[in-house]
Amino acid sequence: MLTLFTGSGVGPTMLYLSLSIFLGFLLGKLKIANISLGITWILFVGIAFGAFGVVLNLDMLHAIKELGLIFFVVAVGLQVGPGFFRSFRKGGLAMNLMALVNAALGVLITFVIALVANQDLADMAGVYTGAITNTPGLSAAQQTVNDMGIAGAADRLAAGYAVAYPLAVVGMIVTCILIRLFCHIDLKNEPFTDDAVVPVGDKKATPTTQRHKAHLIPIFIIIAIGLVLSG
Repeated sequence: MLTLFTGSGVGPTMLYLSLSIFLGFLLGKLKIANISLGITWILFVGIAFGAFGVVLNLDMLHAIKELGLIFFVVAVGLQVGPGFFRSFRKGGLAMNLMALVNAALGVLITFVIALVANQDLADMAGVYTGAITNTPGLSAAQQTVNDMGIAGAADRLAAGYAVAYPLAVVGMIVTCILIRLFCHIDLKNEPFTDDAVVPVGDKKATPTTQRHKAHLIPIFIIIAIGLVLSG
């Protein structure tokens, strides 16, 4: 029984991953001044377990990480896909250009910091992906350094990501609060448009209805097609 908590096999790995997710979701329900960190708590719990010396099976972690990332990307695609092209008629092009400029500035700032602080670019890539809370970016960076044969870089990338991600989340929350205060924004008085209701045939489909229909989509076929196209 003790090995379930102290070992590094399949059982302990699943146990601590499950505990991290459960406790993270539980803590995510807590609100302080009507502010919650949400599922970011899962990362915090995982960091806490790691700080207390929890060691998990690396092969299993790699498989779970890749599968989780695939599900994450598919979920984002299913969520934003239906309105992707429609968004270009509502300022979507300008918003995408702003996002591109923001990402480019982040890369430039990261490069400058690496030069000034004399830090390895591979390490700073992890900090960059954490600072912009981009988990797929972290996976891509880790794959790149592995392909380049840089020993230990993937682990250092993950460490930089884990340090920067929580600070980035807190920073974004604080920034939004400050903008609301300085610009005197009251969300209750902001104009609201019912874009969430999308016509489907002769009826109206709410987001809840669409989510139920999404369960019927062959997820693994989508994954297979994506892997073929990316391979």
